[in-house]
Amino acid sequence: MKKLIFTSAITLLLLPLGQGQNIGISTTGAPAKASALLNVNATNLGLLTPRVPLAPVKICGTMENLEILKALDPSLEKRMESNELILQQAIKDMSERTPSEKQQSPIPKGWIPTTNAVITIPVVVHVLWNTASENITDAQVISQIDVLNKDYSRTNLDTSLIPAPWKNIATNTGIQFCLAKIDPLGNPTNGIIRKQSSNTVFNKTNASPKSNATGGDNAWDTYKYFNIWVCDLGGTLLGYAEFSNSTKSNTFGAVIHYQTFGTTGNVWSSYKQGRSATHEIGHCWNLRHTWGDDGGACTGSDFCADTPNQANYCNKANPAFPELDACATASPGYMFCNYMDYSLDKDKYMFTKDQSDRMNLSITSFYPSLITSTACQPSGTSVNNISAELPVSIYPNPTSGKIQVAVSSSSSSQYKIEIYNLLGEKVHSTLINLAGNTSNGVNNHSSIINLDVSKGIYFYQISSENNSISTGKLIIQ
Repeated sequence: MKKLIFTSAITLLLLPLGQGQNIGISTTGAPAKASALLNVNATNLGLLTPRVPLAPVKICGTMENLEILKALDPSLEKRMESNELILQQAIKDMSERTPSEKQQSPIPKGWIPTTNAVITIPVVVHVLWNTASENITDAQVISQIDVLNKDYSRTNLDTSLIPAPWKNIATNTGIQFCLAKIDPLGNPTNGIIRKQSSNTVFNKTNASPKSNATGGDNAWDTYKYFNIWVCDLGGTLLGYAEFSNSTKSNTFGAVIHYQTFGTTGNVWSSYKQGRSATHEIGHCWNLRHTWGDDGGACTGSDFCADTPNQANYCNKANPAFPELDACATASPGYMFCNYMDYSLDKDKYMFTKDQSDRMNLSITSFYPSLITSTACQPSGTSVNNISAELPVSIYPNPTSGKIQVAVSSSSSSQYKIEIYNLLGEKVHSTLINLAGNTSNGVNNHSSIINLDVSKGIYFYQISSENNSISTGKLIIQ
């Protein structure tokens, strides 16, 4: 689809959006059909172009959901246009900076370059069920979180299948997910909410899964938790999502069919690798379908310059490189293996660098509080305020597995170190005795601990016998 690169002066962002015809978008390097200057408006944003079906296929309902949201909020379309301009300008600014400049002068506020930081997003999964078969197991939920963490970090095993022309642009997005361990009231949780409903099938309107009033379940605070609703969506809808923007939404999150969620349990055979959630959550962070939702016109855009032009979604059971169509007429063809296409789960296994930038920028621009949310910290303290009553330092962090823990306490002689993975499973526990290390009435201790765990993101909890707690994130690399 058309690849748009923002070229206007930043001052044009202040123009009324009705004057969008004055804002030029250059498509240097795009295919011939996509070389003209375009406006950022509802049409090339894909807001007004209906999805044109090629053949019977299980689908994503995000664009249809967007139309419903626009009808409920007349200002949404203009807001999305404005936000798109901001995203494009910020990505352009970042691409022109050196790595050191990116760290010293982030644009916009809150931007975190994906190569320098890992964003960990707390997740709450609302399992809505009518029959027992829809009440999926904890194991099925956990398997989906595992898929997300692998897909978004490019540690999925099938990354080896990426065709050679795209291996260098396939990327680790630096985004990870963890099941919440603290609920909004500060109580312990496993991040999974179960609710029986009278609805046999959910939809986007009168039987919405996102509302108690329609047989669903209200979202937890969307600024502190990423909400995923898992339910029966009928026979053809895999899921749908809500795009993030500059206004907080109390329905923000993704909805996934219970038979496409995770890799174990009650899942459809063609959708048993958890890629429906990978796809829909990409939409939440403003990724578009790779074909631009233009019905084969070759004029739509996903606003990522490193995904090839594409006529429509992939509807082949076994695509093989190179796949060609009316917009991608020569090798390498269109990117059928991208998570934002409609290929079956087994045939998609990559995000690109530009897609990663859009997602990271969307998180840090529109939902930055998810990055600092403490909802995944070990239980025992409020989601709103993790205390640090126990003076602790852990270094180095990130680490290859060996850490040094230094603790000072005037009232405790023992402390316990516990390490948890993103699924909330305890992977390490050590009890340290401070006796014999007292100076001026203060117990001081420094311990070296070797962690026999795989690379990834973990949370530590250090507590004393009087329940003083220090918590934080630990990165093993």
